[in-house]
Amino acid sequence: MKSIPALRLLSLLGFLLLVAPFYDQCNGHGMKKSEPATESPIPDTTAVETPLVKNNAPVLVAKEPIINKDSIAVIKKNEIPFYVKAYEFIDDDNNENAFELANMSRVYFEGSFAEFKEELIKDFKKHKYDGLSLFIRSFSFVFIVLMSFSILILSLLKKVKWVYKLSIANLSLIVITLICILFFDSLFETYKQIKLGYYAFTLVQIGIYYTSKLQNASPKS
Repeated sequence: MKSIPALRLLSLLGFLLLVAPFYDQCNGHGMKKSEPATESPIPDTTAVETPLVKNNAPVLVAKEPIINKDSIAVIKKNEIPFYVKAYEFIDDDNNENAFELANMSRVYFEGSFAEFKEELIKDFKKHKYDGLSLFIRSFSFVFIVLMSFSILILSLLKKVKWVYKLSIANLSLIVITLICILFFDSLFETYKQIKLGYYAFTLVQIGIYYTSKLQNASPKS
C-alpha cells in the first residue's frame, strides 16, 4: 500500500493542472490588441478669474484650484489587484485551460441539431473539419475534467482499480484531443500553441496509470 500516497498526490496534481494553460486557439491572433497608452488626465488646477461687480466696480475673485474627480477615479480603476495579476500569470486571456476548453461544448446546447448538421455538411464540402474537431475536442475535455475529479475522489477512497480504468480513459481522450488539434484544426500553426499544461497533465496521467497498475498487480496483504 506504499503507492497509495503517491497515487493520491498525482491525482491531486492532475486535477490542479486543469487550470494551467493547455492550448492557444489562435496562435496569438486572438490576443486583444493593446490599446495605445493614454496619458492619465492631469487634474486641472487652474481657474478662470471671474469678475464680480460691486458698487459698479469690477472685483477679481482669488483663484481656487479645481480638482477633476473623474481623473482620480480613472487612476484608481487602473490599479489591478495582486490576486488578479497572479491568476493572469497562470492563465491569461490568450491561452485556454481544460475548463475553458470544456466550456466550449455549451455552444452546442444553444443551437439545434439541424443547424449543427447543416454546418458540418458545409464544412465537409469545403474539406474542412474544424466544426467536427471542435465538437469532439470540447466534449472530450468535459469528460477529462469529470474523470480527473473522479480519480481524485477514488484515490482518496483507495479505489485503485477504478483509478486505473479511468486513467486509461483519460489518456485515450488526451490522444483524441491531440489528434483533433494536430490534424483537423485549421488554426493550428505551430507546436508552441500547445502549452506546458498539456504536457504536464499528460505526464501526470501516465504516472497515475503506472502507479495504479503497479498497485493492482501487487499482492494484497
